[in-house]
Amino acid sequence: MNLIQLFIIERFNAWTSALETTHFAQNLIASSAFFILVLYIEIHGSAHTKKQAASSPPLSDILLDRLPVVNLNFLYIEIMGALTTIFFFYQIARPHSVPYVLATLAFFTLVRRAFLIMTPFGPHKNHIPSFGFKLNGTMAQKIFQGDGDFFFSGHTGLPFLFFLLTPWQPLAMIFLIGSAIMAIAVLLMHIHYSIDVFAAPFMAYSIFILSQLLFK
Repeated sequence: MNLIQLFIIERFNAWTSALETTHFAQNLIASSAFFILVLYIEIHGSAHTKKQAASSPPLSDILLDRLPVVNLNFLYIEIMGALTTIFFFYQIARPHSVPYVLATLAFFTLVRRAFLIMTPFGPHKNHIPSFGFKLNGTMAQKIFQGDGDFFFSGHTGLPFLFFLLTPWQPLAMIFLIGSAIMAIAVLLMHIHYSIDVFAAPFMAYSIFILSQLLFK
């Protein structure tokens, strides 16, 4: 038996053991339902935010107005997707933490959507539209390509939240570096205003602390 087969068997046994615990099963069902509900709100809320952005004026930005415009769509979409995929497989291998992680991700998404609704403004005059995935109208596009979403930056804040939720330090550092790369990418593409980017780690950390109080 090779290491991959052994790892799969161990993870399967860990999930089987966890699901036999009533408390874990209840938490998993509740957090999954919360996550699905928030995902539904996010998908439909993004359409509302885009309408707000389309009818709102662009803002001046002391940093963006001085930065060059660089097309970094590969970083913006594909690297973000890679970070999310890595985080997913890491967390799925740790069944006992899954309900808490699901609830925290849902809470992050819900809080961010509330801020987006409260802060409607148009894109920067030099912004580069994202075109990763090339999946027009699909769920992947709606989740990963939040054109018109500004405060606060999900591409910066979500990898930072991954960093906070990852106890294994080597992987946590990858997510932290990924957050910094995403921050640079969205600034150089002028997709986010500087306040969206610099506020994101603080918002993610606040959500992380609140989540520990609410869901642990």
